[in-house]
Amino acid sequence: MLEALGEVAASLETDWSELDEEEDLPAGARVSVWSRSDFVVTDPERLVATGRARYAELWPDDRSDEVERMVPDTLSAVRELLHHEDYDALGDYGEEHGLRPAGSTTRILEVERALDDLPEDEWPHEDPFDLDA
Repeated sequence: MLEALGEVAASLETDWSELDEEEDLPAGARVSVWSRSDFVVTDPERLVATGRARYAELWPDDRSDEVERMVPDTLSAVRELLHHEDYDALGDYGEEHGLRPAGSTTRILEVERALDDLPEDEWPHEDPFDLDA
């Protein structure tokens, strides 16, 4: 652990302006932050209603049948909540909206290539945690 901290400290002393190629970046220059938040759907109908309400706030000109088509289920409702709020705010909805937080964790890893180092058609869309992609 102390060795890794020493490498990070050494990278902070690097004169970043002298680096021409991204391949020349020192160890620790690319990191990947992995977050996982789990939830229990306690009231699917209420969660879908909340998702539809958030969708309607963003798209007020859509008719109610269009809102129902765009937010038909709990997964799309959660997507709308994420679209309406930032990721961390999802846990603030609580059981009154049909969603109960059920744990979360975050890992920070050093990676050789960041997503922006890859052409978009090579991004690991199927498994975003596949570091070998």
